[in-house]
Amino acid sequence: MVGQLPLGRIVLRILIGALCVAAVVASYALLGGEFSDTDWKVIGTSTLFALTSSLAAAGLAVGERAALLAAGTVAAAATTFVLVSLGMWVEVDGEGFWRVTAIVAILALESAHVAFSGSRVRPDDPASVVRVTRAAIALAIVSAVMGITPIAGIVSGDGAETLYFEVLGVVLVGQLLCTVLAPPLRRLSAGAERPAVAVPSERERLVSELTAVAERLERLDAGPQVQAECERLRRLARSAAQ
Repeated sequence: MVGQLPLGRIVLRILIGALCVAAVVASYALLGGEFSDTDWKVIGTSTLFALTSSLAAAGLAVGERAALLAAGTVAAAATTFVLVSLGMWVEVDGEGFWRVTAIVAILALESAHVAFSGSRVRPDDPASVVRVTRAAIALAIVSAVMGITPIAGIVSGDGAETLYFEVLGVVLVGQLLCTVLAPPLRRLSAGAERPAVAVPSERERLVSELTAVAERLERLDAGPQVQAECERLRRLARSAAQ
């Protein structure tokens, strides 16, 4: 049954279910007067499950075009869910654990972005759409590398860190811009290539209507007088067209 459902509907059902669980737990906690640690953990786990499921779905959407990217995205999303959930419920304090978790989460997010952008490309897309999509993918790779680098402890120095994160912010803005530009550019190209529909003038409509009336009357198999009137209508149509 699940295999017969479109991927988008499966993801939507997962999102709805996870968000409903979070809402029910939050409502129960509000009615009880306070949020316990378990309540927060259940809400966080449900929300995390919805987010990582969306990332995995983005990877699956590009499975036919890039199987390795799809598998990597799903694996990173699943690993992110496991690590963050484990860290929340077990309350892990180790810095190394959370550094690894953050790196995996960045890989899941950026690979999902690359997969999402790649899955939207169509064979008949104009060159402008292809260029901005490639730019979005390239910037996603750059932002992934730049996001992982400080977590791994490679960037050091106050001045260098400030400049580094400013550049990272610019990269993220460019990545978002290129992603959102693709759909409107596609629509603009489709509008430019669509043939213009000529609007007939009043004279042309009159000629068309007179000719149509004559043809309808002839199909009635009327007598000679009606046939003569039909011919008269045609002469009027021809004179109006001149």
